[in-house]
Amino acid sequence: MAKMITSVQLIQMFVGTTVTVNVIYNKRVGNECSVVPANYKLGLAMYVSYFFLFAALFYNLYLRPGGKHAAKTQTRSAMKASESKDNLDDTLCGVKDGAGFFHTQDEKKRKEEKKTK
Repeated sequence: MAKMITSVQLIQMFVGTTVTVNVIYNKRVGNECSVVPANYKLGLAMYVSYFFLFAALFYNLYLRPGGKHAAKTQTRSAMKASESKDNLDDTLCGVKDGAGFFHTQDEKKRKEEKKTK
């Protein structure tokens, strides 16, 4: 579902960019268009920047090898087995703490001692 939403957002930004470019073209060739130049300039900047942001998000999540939602080749059991090593140092109340924000000072010392061994 998230992949579809991101895809729709990419389409929305593409269509918005196309409409804004059409407004700019019509203003330049002299056609009547009641749009303030600041609006289409800022609108174009917004649509193009959002398009690239959503494109980068889509790539990083769904296309890049190892992305968060890329095609999963590991099964859940294989992932659990690979994550179970050093389980005491990497979890707090059964939840993995990848950033290390919730470790106590004792846990940090123990982890550092393991690294130096």
